[in-house]
Amino acid sequence: MVGGEEGMERSVFMPVIQCPSCQKSLNLKQMPAGGRIKCPACGSVIPVGGKTQPARSAARPSTGKMLTPEDEGFDFGQIQFPSAGPVAVSNFPSDPYGRTAYQGPIQGDPLGEYVGEPTAEASGGNGTGQSKKKAKGTLSPLALAAILGGTLMFVLMAIVIGTVLATSGSDETADGTESVSGSPSSPAADVAAVKANVPAGYDLVEIAGAVIYMPQGRSVSEDINTVLEYKAVESAKTESYFFFGSMPETAKEVEPERLRKRIAAQLKGGYIGGTQWQRNGYGGIKGRVDQSPFVSDMQVETFHVDGRIFVVGYAPFSMGADPSVQMSVDRGAENEEIKTYQDSFTVGPKPKGGLFW
Repeated sequence: MVGGEEGMERSVFMPVIQCPSCQKSLNLKQMPAGGRIKCPACGSVIPVGGKTQPARSAARPSTGKMLTPEDEGFDFGQIQFPSAGPVAVSNFPSDPYGRTAYQGPIQGDPLGEYVGEPTAEASGGNGTGQSKKKAKGTLSPLALAAILGGTLMFVLMAIVIGTVLATSGSDETADGTESVSGSPSSPAADVAAVKANVPAGYDLVEIAGAVIYMPQGRSVSEDINTVLEYKAVESAKTESYFFFGSMPETAKEVEPERLRKRIAAQLKGGYIGGTQWQRNGYGGIKGRVDQSPFVSDMQVETFHVDGRIFVVGYAPFSMGADPSVQMSVDRGAENEEIKTYQDSFTVGPKPKGGLFW
């Protein structure tokens, strides 16, 4: 019995340590000095106390089902936690420009469903599944419309400006003479035509580049101080009086009142009237001059053309005559002379080498 007691005493006081890593039971013959031992099975370092610990009862073999963490008496020290594995690779795209983040509508989302069918261009255009890229350098329809509109506007402006310049340039004729609005477009040609068709019984009179038909008759000249270059004739056929004269005028435009006063001063009489008037396309005024040394009463038409003032005057013999004399006057001959005289008035180019031009 002594030997049995010694064995029981040895088994009671021999400490038993269980490795927390591999669950192996270790019998210690004596307590280590450092308070730690190394498991011979897995190599784990196990801390132990300084005093002997009572031996744990040996694990009974499992006769029932395996315990789970929810069961009572489960040993959580038996859980084997996996070691850290490799870091999972992120699926986030490394090239944000190489693909689109939009992957289409969510399946079953009513707001994400397409309305209608995709166009041919959106689905590839030619049906081959290849994306159709917009050609470089092409312009949108709006840009093309703006360019075409600007070009058309530029062309229209050029046409308008050209027309204005051509119209203003036509005032300066080929012979260097500025024509007045409504006057003949070719003064030199018109003057040549008048010179080539002098009717019988008339003389061609030319003063300051203008021509006129005056009835043949006696020349009348008065010694008065005037700047007018003139020709005065008493008709041999009707005894009517005709006066044609001209003077220079440097002003571009002359008001009717100023024109009336200037002629009255040159004819040494009173200019009555001064109504605006046109003759053969030349603009001017029409009135009557009385108490002039040339004739006591004369109808006058005055025109300002291309830097020159022209006076076309006439006094029918029957005007102011006694009633007994008027009965013997051939009014038809008088009217014919006046009409031929007035209709022939034509202004040509300025003469070169003159005193005033």
